[in-house]
Amino acid sequence: MLRSYANGLDRSRTCFFCILIVGLVFVLSKIQNVQNNDGSKLVPSFHCIEEFWIKLDYRTIPNSQPLTCYTVKMLIYILAICLLSFSLNAQTKLNPVIKDFGSLYDVPMAKVKADPSLEYKIVVEFRQANEHPKEMHQNFEHIGRMYNLHVHDKISQEKLQVVVVMYGPAAFCVLNNEAYKSKFKTDNPNLKVFEEFKKAGIRTIVCGKSIMLLGIDPATISNDVELSSSRFIAVSTLAMKGYALFQMN
Repeated sequence: MLRSYANGLDRSRTCFFCILIVGLVFVLSKIQNVQNNDGSKLVPSFHCIEEFWIKLDYRTIPNSQPLTCYTVKMLIYILAICLLSFSLNAQTKLNPVIKDFGSLYDVPMAKVKADPSLEYKIVVEFRQANEHPKEMHQNFEHIGRMYNLHVHDKISQEKLQVVVVMYGPAAFCVLNNEAYKSKFKTDNPNLKVFEEFKKAGIRTIVCGKSIMLLGIDPATISNDVELSSSRFIAVSTLAMKGYALFQMN
């Protein structure tokens, strides 16, 4: 469903961009006919945009009507807004620590930011199954972004402790490649995530109770994942150590 929505959004953006191009051609065709009082052509630029805007009316565009001039001005407004939107969307994605996912954008105008004087201890818990076994679990994207955001906000990695706890159907993500391929007929795309997490200092834990209930052989768990007796034990122990709990539903 998300894929269909994304594809439809891409098509809509393409169509909208084509319409903008046609509108821009129309605007430029009108702009080049705008005249000064002495009959000479007025060449618009950033330096004379105010003068150009004042002179842009139906009396200075040959063979035009007030409605045509209004249309031109509205198109200029729309094009300006769209160009601003495209420039914002074209910002560079940042990945300060986790490189392959969890990208972020800089928000320099933000007033609420992380406090570099504090030590951040976070445990993230989730149980959702991976709806698309051929793709990385979507929650890992959010977790990676959360980690990168803290680092980007000047929290040193020494002061940033993050633990991921999975239970229920999410436990299938921790299978080694052989076991995962046997069950889902595809390589496990989450293994690279666990490697990235480990390099960044993020611990990944899976609920032992879930492993048993799902019939998963503990020997088939990725070497980058820790096995707990229960997710309750893992989360409660971390809570007693001052970890803030994020539950992803």
